[in-house]
Amino acid sequence: VQALVIGAGGSGLAAAITLQEQGIETLVVDKMANAGGATALTGALINGGCSKQQAERGVTDDVQTMFMDAMVYGSFQNDARMTWLMVNNTGDSVDWLHDTVGVEFEEAINHFPEHTNDRAFYPKGKQPGYLTGTMEQHYLSNGGELLLETRAQHLLTEDGRVIGASCSTADGTLNIYADVTLLATGGYGNDEEMMDAFIPGHAEDVHNISTPPH
Repeated sequence: VQALVIGAGGSGLAAAITLQEQGIETLVVDKMANAGGATALTGALINGGCSKQQAERGVTDDVQTMFMDAMVYGSFQNDARMTWLMVNNTGDSVDWLHDTVGVEFEEAINHFPEHTNDRAFYPKGKQPGYLTGTMEQHYLSNGGELLLETRAQHLLTEDGRVIGASCSTADGTLNIYADVTLLATGGYGNDEEMMDAFIPGHAEDVHNISTPPH
């Protein structure tokens, strides 16, 4: 395939749909029996600052205010560059979900103390799985391919370049070769070994919504 996306949660499905839009043949794999990942387990509350959805509800916002809200809420421990990137794209992302993917949002806009301006949206019905289910349907209806219960075990490399992934399935090993491989496998909050390796001594400080170790 041209592109292999490992992980069918919110980020993986968003990546796959974006690749589709560019005319790139895409395959998504996920170890679970259903798509959605950790995103499907949440109410999927989304920060929609500077989106058309926010403006249509009569709220004015700007990226500078969003940036400072995020930095203050994170006690200025955030990566400022990544935070700036996030606030400059969150509005467009919400509009893309609505206008392109077909995600509907609740009419009410939610207030949070850390937000100077109201900018938090729930997808329609506040139902876990609605957001990722709509994304999955959009991806599949446009010719996307999804392999579930397909666990990526390790990346395949050649001359120092990633050329795909080796996956385990109920039928055995499946090697998938791709021009581009994108990892969208979520966090490692339930993997004690990785927690100790990457944030030694600080695992208990992390406010974490754990997902099964990937």
